[in-house]
Amino acid sequence: MRLVCLSDQHGHLPDLPEGDVLVLGGDLCPIDDHAIAAQAAWLDGPFRAWLERAAFARVVGIAGNHDFVFEAGCQPRDLPWTYLQDGAADIAGVTFYGFPWTPILGPWAFEATPGQMQEHLAHLAAAPDVLVAHGPPSGCLDRTWAGYRVGSPEVREAVLHHAPRLVICGHIHEAHGRARLAGSEVVNASLLDERYEPAFAPVVIDL
Repeated sequence: MRLVCLSDQHGHLPDLPEGDVLVLGGDLCPIDDHAIAAQAAWLDGPFRAWLERAAFARVVGIAGNHDFVFEAGCQPRDLPWTYLQDGAADIAGVTFYGFPWTPILGPWAFEATPGQMQEHLAHLAAAPDVLVAHGPPSGCLDRTWAGYRVGSPEVREAVLHHAPRLVICGHIHEAHGRARLAGSEVVNASLLDERYEPAFAPVVIDL
């Protein structure tokens, strides 16, 4: 199974390489307008058209901390994808689990205290093959341009406990790259850099 992975598009809809499953790691909506109605209209217009043009058997995605429309539950319900929020989907025998929550950094969507992060991660009862988490685990692809590590200790604990084959994340744009955390491959698939400029290509992964 060939995955094409990207996160932190912030309204950018790039050309995509060929693959079987497109995986979107959140922060989908344009950065210039966080109004719920504007985000819903963008999802129903340009985003829908982009998904319909994409030649993938399946598309799996989550929301990010800029995607207020999903937190409000006002997103279009018939988009051609599988939206995961604290839930799983099986695609050709591969289990994907979606986790949009991140530690509190400001007045954003899907932010949670450490205790709330643990409560949300309690839904992860069985080990998925692919964990799609908007934010990275602490100590792994989570260093900001200023040198601070801002990943989630709770996500790190979940990765160490469940040992998914693959973790797809983003959130910290400038930490784009690949690493390993114990037995799991971790990929920060951010499309934009810290200046919110397109800087990276979608990441292709063969499972």
